[in-house]
Order: sequence, then structure tokens, then C-alpha cells
Amino acid sequence: MAVTLPSTPLATQADLDALAARVTALEKPQPPVNKPSPDGTKTTTAGVVLTDKSLAGYSLVADTVRPPFRIARNGATDPVTGNVSQIGVFNGGQMYQWATGGVWVADLNGAWTPAADPTAPPIPPGSIYSVANGQIHKPDGSVFKGTGVDLWWAMFSTRDGGWNQGDQVIADWNTGAPLLQAFPNLNILRLACFMDGSGLGGFPTQQELQPLVDFCTKRKIILLLDPHDYSGGSNWVYSWADGSLNKAQSWVQSMSAAFGANPYVWMQTENEPGTPNDDEINTLYDAWRTKSGNPLIVGWVTWDYTNRVTRGITNRMKNIGIDLHYYAGSNTSINVQDHIKWIADTTAAINAAYSSADGLIPINCFEFGDACCGSVEQAGQVAMQAVTQSAFKSWSAWNWTTWWNQSWGVDVLNNGATVVNGGNVIKPAMVGV
Repeated sequence: MAVTLPSTPLATQADLDALAARVTALEKPQPPVNKPSPDGTKTTTAGVVLTDKSLAGYSLVADTVRPPFRIARNGATDPVTGNVSQIGVFNGGQMYQWATGGVWVADLNGAWTPAADPTAPPIPPGSIYSVANGQIHKPDGSVFKGTGVDLWWAMFSTRDGGWNQGDQVIADWNTGAPLLQAFPNLNILRLACFMDGSGLGGFPTQQELQPLVDFCTKRKIILLLDPHDYSGGSNWVYSWADGSLNKAQSWVQSMSAAFGANPYVWMQTENEPGTPNDDEINTLYDAWRTKSGNPLIVGWVTWDYTNRVTRGITNRMKNIGIDLHYYAGSNTSINVQDHIKWIADTTAAINAAYSSADGLIPINCFEFGDACCGSVEQAGQVAMQAVTQSAFKSWSAWNWTTWWNQSWGVDVLNNGATVVNGGNVIKPAMVGV
């Protein structure tokens, strides 16, 4: 069959020459970028270059060792990065990365430091959890019932004797596993923090805490900061004499400045003081109020509940609660109603003796467990059931552990992601956000 060719060529030599010139031009090195990428620009694709305000170029590089990506800066792979999912430019040309452990921001020298998530929706002004009628209320006015677990900051800390085991608490910062895998309906985390030099991770800084704060804020989980420290015996409290109260005051002020506008970050006073801690209560209340109106939880004395804190000390204070701990050592009955009655009687006596500027003070139990006489016994389990059914307004149990040992096993809620012992008591009682 004969084929008839068009009389006019499909492309002239001039067309081909022009196309070749265009290809040659595209193959030439492109002129350097002379302005940062627009704020809000993000990428999850390898090879795409974003530019920060210093005009440094950042891109993702596929990595099989710490997948999915590392980061290259001006073409050179940064060896300290890994497990990066995306990069983006925000806040006037700052470069951010999203990676295991939270969100990080690069300074102008390329070093990475923890940062607040720039994509998180802003918290409306005036959002606050507030106390009224002996209850803690959410910003929308509904009653808040906190149900959660206690953690050690030492699990996350990499300094001052920290354990650097944060991945055994939150390995996946998107799903919250294993913590939220074990307890998907928790809505409060009490974080036990220990003073610098204590050998348990030191008081955390804003930068160190920021990933955990972001994690909780996104999920509307309360993060209760607890300047815990070892009580050092029945008469130990933070004091001016040994300088410990100065350190605690400075730390609480720094946390107030950093997170005071975030309604999901609360503060408390020292854990289980055995002696009147009037100075500490007054000092740390004022330190928290420098920038934060969020709740402050007063750590209550461990016995003689209505006499060892000076009457009237809380009268001037707004938006406070009390933390009264409960273990079966206080009541070894295996009848849950006996424990419920003890809690009701004790909380009523405290409320009769103490009040705040808001009136009735909500009494909570932010530490309880199944230990009784040094082992996991029936009375301990019953006491835990009682707390979840009692007059306490909120509760969190001691404790999530990364040091599971079956022969020890006291006051632990988990073995990895597996719920054990007292964890099986509290899990069905958690109410979610």
C-alpha cells in the first residue's frame, strides 16, 4: 500500500535547532535561589529543595537505615538526622523537620533543636480549665474528669542520669504507641520531674519538653508537671535553707513563661510532703501565676490531712486543686466500699477545713497503685478500684514503667504495650477526652 507523505515537513531544521537550544539551556546550572521558600511550603518528596531565610537549601534524602529520610543541607547529608518524614518552611523562613521524637527547627548554623509544631492550630485566647463548685471545668464549661497514668521524665531525658528510654513510652509520635496503644482513653499524664543533680534526668527545659507538650496538646491530653523529687523522709520539703525551693521556683517560673498560654499544661507542688509546706505552696503558686492562669495542683501532706497545712493558706488562691495519694497501706480492707467510704470521709474533712478564692477545692488522686505491704495484693487491687469509683474529681495511676521485672512488679501498669496488674483496673475506667 502506498503511503502519501505530507508536502510540508513536520519540523523544519530551524525548529529542531530551537529545541536543541532550549534543552541546552535547561541543562545549564540554575542561578542560586535568592529568597527563602514561602512560609507554609512543605515536602515529603526526596530531592525537592526548600530554602530557609539564610538561603541554605534543604532536601530529603532516602535512607534505608533510619527511614524514610535524612536531610541534606546545601547538598551535604546531615548525619545526625534520620527517621524524617517531611520538611517545611514556617515562621519567617525557619526550616522545620518532622521526625521520630517530635518537631525540630534548624537555627542559622544548621543545628536542630526541639520546637513547637508550626502547623498546630492556634489555641484561642482565654482558653483555660477553671475551678467552680468543687469541680474542674473545660474551656467549654463542661466538667472535666481526668483519668490517666504517671510517667517519669527520666524516661525521656538524656542528661543528669536520664534513662533515654522515651521510645518505650512513645515510639510512634503519630499513633502514640505503645502508651496510647495500651491506654487509648487516657486524658491526663502526670510527669514526675526531678531537680537537677538528682540523677533522674533533671528538671526539663522548654526545648526538652516541647515534643511531649505538642503530643498532648494535639490530643487534648493534660500534661501535669510534677516537681516530684525524692521526699527524703517524712520531713523533707523544698526549702530556702538548702536552695531547693529557689531552684523549684525558677523552674516553675520558666514553665509558666513557656507554656502558660497552653490550657493543656498544668503544674503541681512537690510530691507527698511529710511536713507543713506552706512556703513551698505559696512560692510555687506565685511562680506559676507569673504567666499562667492554668490549674495548679497542691501536693497534699501524707497524713494528718486537716492539720499539717496551715488553715487559710489557700484562701487567696484561684484555680487550684489538691492531690491526695491513696494506697492500700492506709486501709487494707478487701471490701471496695470500705475504701470508697474512707476516701469520701477524708476528702469531705479536707474540704471542710480548706477553701480557695473559688470556694470548694476539687480533690484529686494523681498517684495510687496496687502496692500493699510491698507486694501486689488483693487489697491493693481493691483500693485501685475504689479510686476509680470514688469522690476524687480526677485521677492518674502510678506508674508506666520501662523497667519491667516480674519479681518486682509493684505499682506498675504495663509490660511494654501489654497492660498488667493495676493497669487492668484503670483501663476500663478511663473516660477519654
